[in-house]
Amino acid sequence: MQGYKVDPGDINIFKFSISYLKGIAYSMFSPFPGSIISIKNPFVYFQMIIYYMLFPFIILGVFVSLRYKWRNFLSVIIFLFVTASIFALFEGNIGTVFRHRDMLIVFFLFFGAIGISKTLSILHDQPRIF
Repeated sequence: MQGYKVDPGDINIFKFSISYLKGIAYSMFSPFPGSIISIKNPFVYFQMIIYYMLFPFIILGVFVSLRYKWRNFLSVIIFLFVTASIFALFEGNIGTVFRHRDMLIVFFLFFGAIGISKTLSILHDQPRIF
């Protein structure tokens, strides 16, 4: 039987956490800008550029949601965390990761809109939404 054998004594929590963080980065940010070989899928790269620019606002939106309305948003954040963890641990193909990550993009855009709203309200000193 062919397969990959792992020595149970070789696995520790440090190696698992490093692999998990690499998997999260790979599943959330691939295809990376440096890995563009051809322009077969221009919409994929256009979407990724928008996603990269929106990512700081997504992080801000998650923090704002947890700060002001955490009871309303905690279930969505747990769903995103669990689903992203499953993608990080079990997905291995860039195309599959890209297609499955699109299920989460809607929720990421939701938090990105909250982050952009918070940033604009701070810049213009308007009443805050949250």
